[in-house]
Amino acid sequence: MIGAWLGAIAPMIVLAAPVCAAAAAMLITPFRVAWIVSSALAALTAAAALYVTPGPAPFGLAVDAVTVIALPVLAVAGCVCMIAGGHLARADGEPGAASAALALGHLSWFGWLGAAFASDMIVALAFVVIGWMGLSALAALGAHANRAALTSALRHLVWCALASLALAIGAALFFNATGSVDGAALSLAASSATARTLMLACALLLIGLAALAGVAPLNGWAAPFYGAGGRMAGLLQASVGAFGALVLLGRVAASLEAFGEDALARAFAVGLAGLGAISVITGSIQAIGARDARRLCAHAGAAQAGMILIAFATGGTGGFAAGLFHMAAASACMLGVLGGVSVLDARAPMEGLVGFGRRAPLAGAALAVGALGLMAAPLTLSFLTRWRLIESALAAQWWWAAGAIIIGSLAAVGYGGRLLAPLYLSRGGESDRPAWRVSIAPLHIVAIAAGIGLGLNASALWRAAERGGAVLGMTP
Repeated sequence: MIGAWLGAIAPMIVLAAPVCAAAAAMLITPFRVAWIVSSALAALTAAAALYVTPGPAPFGLAVDAVTVIALPVLAVAGCVCMIAGGHLARADGEPGAASAALALGHLSWFGWLGAAFASDMIVALAFVVIGWMGLSALAALGAHANRAALTSALRHLVWCALASLALAIGAALFFNATGSVDGAALSLAASSATARTLMLACALLLIGLAALAGVAPLNGWAAPFYGAGGRMAGLLQASVGAFGALVLLGRVAASLEAFGEDALARAFAVGLAGLGAISVITGSIQAIGARDARRLCAHAGAAQAGMILIAFATGGTGGFAAGLFHMAAASACMLGVLGGVSVLDARAPMEGLVGFGRRAPLAGAALAVGALGLMAAPLTLSFLTRWRLIESALAAQWWWAAGAIIIGSLAAVGYGGRLLAPLYLSRGGESDRPAWRVSIAPLHIVAIAAGIGLGLNASALWRAAERGGAVLGMTP
């Protein structure tokens, strides 16, 4: 009885609590009190996300198995980002703008959470716009510490506006061809003209969402945004925004299943996998040569997103489940690496990591676990998800796609090792004060627990990913 009641009100809590937290951040004058209230509401959001069950949701939204697996990942990652905002909101911007930064973070988080509920493309677009506009404004507030933040915020704004325009045109074409904006409206009986319109619509939707997710080469905004756009903005984009866009990307990719064995659909699936392979290779090469830890994360994120694209392109329950499974692992990796370097200054050159594991043991451990996850080291969650990605590509007999994932995994050893080696193996380094702050500690603890704890026993997460993959893999 209690469980059913919690399941009924959980979606409303997930959507309402971040908005209330944003209001609290702006209305409560002492910032510390505002942070405590907003953090409590963020924790309530994460807890409520664990109780969301399939069924109707407020405002005409719906909850399916995909929402059930994606929502906890976005909610928990966003919760620890908001708690860490107690320090990052003040460190990145002007002292008087800390409340505005915290409010913008909550509003952006609300946008990506709402997008996870939406199967209607127009509603999804509205939530997506809220998500990326909040991130652009949040990045601009970092101009107090780094003047380049304004440039990075403007670039992010332009790229995301163009991506949203592609989404809007794609949704309009979709509606023109089917009379609906629901992905289930695709039909095998469509005429050839309608099929071409639908393919163009899906292409625009995929391109727009891939750009928002930071998929190379559509991620010209990513490296400057992560490097100069402020730590809170980069952390939220890497662990929530990118994967919120990928959730929608999975839903759009699932609509391809409706075309069955149609030649155009097969060509589109190969093109999607090809884009994923390009992102894996390009992101890996750029990450190996990165001179800044945050820029390295931008390129590594493109490589991880490319692997997820390949899994989505293979289709079926196995492919979509592998993509959703790897999303959880990649989010944990980003929390670990970016959460670890968040205690450094506005910039995070690789030289600043020398001896960092000794100066800040907890942050260094989180960074180490995140780096090991990027490398897909044994006993980490990424080790399990990487195998699932390769299996999905082999099941589709796409040897070249499996080869791209393997090459990307080998390259990850190189750039992951660049993060890991200076932490403990190098001597010297700056003599800054130990980076222990209560507001950031939960971020490190969650990253360590997710990276290793789920790697030791990920059966429950995999079963949930399979249920979500089964929903995406079903053809109308």
